[in-house]
Amino acid sequence: MVSKGVGNSLLAISRIVVLLTIFVLSPVLSAADIFVLPDRNPVGMGEDFTLTFSTSEQPDGSPDFAPLNENFDVLGTSISNKVRMINGAVTREAVWQVRLYPKVSGTLPIPAIQFGSQSSPPSQITVNENAGTDGVPRDGVIVELETETPEPYVQQQFIVVQRLMHSIELQQGSASMSHPDINEGNAEVQQLGETVNRTLNRRGVQYKVFERRYAVFPKSSGELTFRPTVFQGVISTPGAKRRPMPFGMMSGRQIRRFSEPLALNVKGRPKGVDGTWLPAKSVSLNTHWEV
Repeated sequence: MVSKGVGNSLLAISRIVVLLTIFVLSPVLSAADIFVLPDRNPVGMGEDFTLTFSTSEQPDGSPDFAPLNENFDVLGTSISNKVRMINGAVTREAVWQVRLYPKVSGTLPIPAIQFGSQSSPPSQITVNENAGTDGVPRDGVIVELETETPEPYVQQQFIVVQRLMHSIELQQGSASMSHPDINEGNAEVQQLGETVNRTLNRRGVQYKVFERRYAVFPKSSGELTFRPTVFQGVISTPGAKRRPMPFGMMSGRQIRRFSEPLALNVKGRPKGVDGTWLPAKSVSLNTHWEV
């Protein structure tokens, strides 16, 4: 027969064991309640993807997505809530969707995201280089920024050409391309005329081309560099229907493409040149006399 004192001691020990078990397991269970899933894996460099965080119950805090900024550009977030009743039990589900652009290629870590005292499990996503072995993007979208005058003189006008080439269909109204943006140096940039549309055959591939021309007037000698031109658009997906997405209606895949940066060496006035300085290939003066 077990004495009353021994029975009370066993009961107290049992309670302590149960409490310790709950204390040890509760962080694991909380972390497991948050699920992370990309809409596709792998993705291509320059393509956006959507990362979905879902919980079976409302967490005790709002998510902090700041750790994602290390390897991704965060383009937007959305949240939706669902209330379900199953066999009389009420569950409240929450879903966060985050649209991301990878900053680099490779196997990128998706860090744990804090939701108050809870956190999502860490994961990873593979980002492939978009260019094929011949340097041409696999999806047939190319952005170029170039000039035929790599060493202009100070105050000399030269031309910079900005070109978007695509061999696949882009959704109308969804495309945008930045203007030439000076990173280092001092120059005046003026667009010449309107955007020119034409076709071009390169390496046996037919491209639609949108081309802009700019007049550039360097104001000082030395290095003059332009940041890469940025193109953003949506590739049409064959047979896809327009469907509501967390960030608006979309029936294709959003992409971002960059040109190479452009670097020039602006030369100063030649030695021995005094007075008015007008660098030009030719000068034409027209005079009209009225009698």
